[in-house]
Amino acid sequence: MPECRAPSSYPKLPPESRRADAIRPHPLFDIQFRHGIGIYMQMEYLMPPIDTKLVKAHIARYLPVIHTISDVSRALGVSRETLRKSFLRTEKISLRHYIASARVEEMKVLLRTTSLSCMAVCLQLGCREDVGARLFKQHMGITMQEFRDGQ
Repeated sequence: MPECRAPSSYPKLPPESRRADAIRPHPLFDIQFRHGIGIYMQMEYLMPPIDTKLVKAHIARYLPVIHTISDVSRALGVSRETLRKSFLRTEKISLRHYIASARVEEMKVLLRTTSLSCMAVCLQLGCREDVGARLFKQHMGITMQEFRDGQ
């Protein structure tokens, strides 16, 4: 099998740019060239800032019908990745974990203030009983019934 080689017409890179740790930023954009071949581009400077207060308010209002990050992004009219990265950058917590913790906080309120069964609390927040019970146990370290009995 013949050996694949780059044509000799390609420009030769200086030896210092061929080092494994050499990264040269592009002067106009946030583009980095590694080894003169691959390009890694960060376009965060082009992303409009996302108001995380609006995201949090939407999650709080529509928590029972929000199941994925895509549900939130569709409602707010931004891409899933833009929302996920922007939320993580500003809030220092992933959007998935924020939704889960908001769901657990709402479960705690319902368990304290109502006499609904654990299954009804989970269903009211838009998740199956086993999923809600597992989520609550992961976040709180105790079951929903133990939480209710301790209050």
